[in-house]
Amino acid sequence: MTEWKKKFAIIWSGQIFSTLSSMTVGYAVIFWLSIETRSAEVMAIATIASLLPQLLLGPFIGVLIDRWDRRSIMIFSDLFVAVCSALMSVFLLMGNADVSFCYILLMLRSVGSAFHVPAMQASTPLLAPESELMRISGVNQMIQSGSIIAGPPLAAFLISVYTIPNILIIDVVGAVIACISLMFVRIPFPEKKKKGNTPHVFREMKEGFCEIYNRRGLFWLFIIGIAMWFFVFPIFSLFPLLTLNYFKLGAYHVSIIEVAWGVGMLVGGTVLGLKKVKISEVLLIN
Repeated sequence: MTEWKKKFAIIWSGQIFSTLSSMTVGYAVIFWLSIETRSAEVMAIATIASLLPQLLLGPFIGVLIDRWDRRSIMIFSDLFVAVCSALMSVFLLMGNADVSFCYILLMLRSVGSAFHVPAMQASTPLLAPESELMRISGVNQMIQSGSIIAGPPLAAFLISVYTIPNILIIDVVGAVIACISLMFVRIPFPEKKKKGNTPHVFREMKEGFCEIYNRRGLFWLFIIGIAMWFFVFPIFSLFPLLTLNYFKLGAYHVSIIEVAWGVGMLVGGTVLGLKKVKISEVLLIN
């Protein structure tokens, strides 16, 4: 096994636990809020709390990741999410937490995820040869989609057996395992074109937006991504409530709907990851 494959094997071994535990806990919180409140307003606010930090921080994070150690970013992001989950568990056990407190904790967990995912994506070109980037991306997608498939049924099972404070501890365990695996891997800094004064953050952001605007394909991909955040993901977040309130079904049936979405992602990730598929990137995105 080559050196870069060993590094990814170590990283993935931890990320599988982290992604699966985080996904399971995330769905468990959604199921818990749906069952406890059965309120569309609560679900809408919870969704906004989970997505808004990533949307607002997105333009800044790319610039910051290029300046900081990416392994440290992933470690601290995992630990931050773990601390948020632990605090949420403690306050729920004490009976001092209400729905508003859950919103705050969901926002903080989203901040940690907002740094972790781009740092992982930005590390891939520094560890793998360019010819293997598509396959690595496919494997990353398989891990994500596999967690989406396994997360909902696990969350539904755990909700039926354990209380939500106990389930939140799973996120802490997954984050610790991921951090331990990252400690055995060194991720190099990207090479700088020029040494000297570091460009200003906002200047780099402006250069990034100009680059996106000047590249037609990248610009429309950026627009499609924003549209997905605003119009598609909020609808998905209401599926649990639709299943529980309108169809009068349970958490198990909610998990089946989420699994169906994950299976589609798994199929796509498998196509990209197992073979070097020579298909137009535009066709794949469409």
